[in-house]
Amino acid sequence: MNTKKIMTVLTLTWMIAFPGWSAPSLWKSAEWPFSPPSLFLKGGVNAVTAGSDLLFWAVGDTIAVVDKGTFTILATFQVKTSTAIQDILFDEAGDILYVAAGYDTREQSGGLQIFGVSNPSFPVLVGIFEESPGNPGSSKTDDAATPVPHVDARGLGLNGNTLFLADDNFGLRVLDVEDPANPTEIPLTTPTADRTSGYKQPDIYGNFAATGGYVGLSLHTFDEKVYAFVLDFFYGIRMFDVTDPGVIADPLGKETKTDFWYGSLSLLTDLFVTETEGHLTAFVTGGDATGKNFVLSRMDVAIEPSRTTTNFGRC
Repeated sequence: MNTKKIMTVLTLTWMIAFPGWSAPSLWKSAEWPFSPPSLFLKGGVNAVTAGSDLLFWAVGDTIAVVDKGTFTILATFQVKTSTAIQDILFDEAGDILYVAAGYDTREQSGGLQIFGVSNPSFPVLVGIFEESPGNPGSSKTDDAATPVPHVDARGLGLNGNTLFLADDNFGLRVLDVEDPANPTEIPLTTPTADRTSGYKQPDIYGNFAATGGYVGLSLHTFDEKVYAFVLDFFYGIRMFDVTDPGVIADPLGKETKTDFWYGSLSLLTDLFVTETEGHLTAFVTGGDATGKNFVLSRMDVAIEPSRTTTNFGRC
């Protein structure tokens, strides 16, 4: 074998063994500053949100404030939660960071926490919403319904000064956050099902003896209306018209319950809603009936009353 052939073989071997040398690669822009990261994941939950100049990155119970221009970490701070941070949302207009911090009844920590980040190097806790005794969820034990006032914050959406919160203990909560230090629930003009604000989630049997199950939320404005898409752990996807936050009607839904080992669970994990060619599209991730495989589904969302939300593809 001549020298040219030997060099060709060696080059091909090198390219196969080390593809990063011969093809474009993904390069990290920022690295989690604490080690090992597994201590912060607590089940793999992490979240990200950003504005024009700042990016906020949550892993476990800790948030890093990142400069988007240089990708330097300006600050890190812990959030009081014994579960994990479920979602974060940055309101750049008010320099406010909303944190859905779950809830742990044993440690009495979590809920919705609100931080002021006008000085990104020194985030300050300005408000907290972790209990709602006047509008509680409920749990059922021994055929008795027990009020659950604690707020298990899981998903966030913001429209002006109105914050929409997916509460795993209650359902959909609607908060006035014009004063971030004093978040208050917006009362319903027609309260039903023992709820004074938002939408109290029925249980899998359709009654309100035990509520909960909302674990994710995506907010989107379409055709001059505001819609909140919610992941319901016991059902699938629910869509609310929240244009008037004081009037929350029953949602439209797409059932994605499994029918094998997990019977009444949908195993959905996240969703993102966007507008595609004049209609709404929801991209949803979730597990199959065994929980071993995960799929990404694309759903066409039809607002017309005569049509339903349909799933037209998955991978």
